[in-house]
Amino acid sequence: MIKETLIYQGDSKWSRNAYIKFVGDKIVFDCSDGEYGPIEFDIQAFYEAELKHAHDIPNEVDDLEGEAEMSGVEEEWETIYPTDKEDACDWTLVREKDGLTKQSKNIKWIEWDERGLFEADHEVIGIGRSLIMSPFNQYFTWQTSVITEILEEKEHYIKFKTLNSTYELFKLV
Repeated sequence: MIKETLIYQGDSKWSRNAYIKFVGDKIVFDCSDGEYGPIEFDIQAFYEAELKHAHDIPNEVDDLEGEAEMSGVEEEWETIYPTDKEDACDWTLVREKDGLTKQSKNIKWIEWDERGLFEADHEVIGIGRSLIMSPFNQYFTWQTSVITEILEEKEHYIKFKTLNSTYELFKLV
């Protein structure tokens, strides 16, 4: 079964239905109420375009002495979405209630001040901290709410509760 995640569903012009959703490794869009069929494109193409848009990176390719280079986007892309599968993920987080699974290369534990603003990041779990999964910028993989209880802690495994959920975190070895 191919996984689907709805992003938007609603009305478009002339009382037609519209939707956009993730389907497998594609983004599927239709605003013609099915009359013309959906438009599909690769999720990676979307992520690359969003990254360029967010960082004001030009779309054109610069040709320097016969070598094509993309104005620094490859380096940024690799930090956000590693293509070397062996280096891509060292951590797996699973939410207990629905099995939601997130993976990342690194993690940090975020400490908040009394106003709920960032105070510090840590290498170890603690009550009152939140887990954030790399990359550590606006494209972070996942962030939990504040940890309320540490249920179990082993060398490569932590089970903990937050304000909203119970999670299991695995260090892949």
